[in-house]
Amino acid sequence: MTTATATATATSKLEKTIQILEDLSEQQLDMVYSYAQFLSERSAREARPRPRNAAQIVERLAGLIPDRGKSLEEYKEERLAERYGPFD
Repeated sequence: MTTATATATATSKLEKTIQILEDLSEQQLDMVYSYAQFLSERSAREARPRPRNAAQIVERLAGLIPDRGKSLEEYKEERLAERYGPFD
């Protein structure tokens, strides 16, 4: 299929869809819009490259955690103190 043919087919489908949409109530149009938005967002999510292995996942997450020069134990104690109050 050539680009021109694909464009003509898409335009034809769009014109047919617009004709159908013109007959719908406002509530029905809202439902159609919500569904189209859902499909668009799902398509965008699927297009994003996903990490292939644990090392890539850890590498992505590591950039999210700021390095403040503390040990893991210090971070753990800090989080526990925030959640449960100071302890000795």
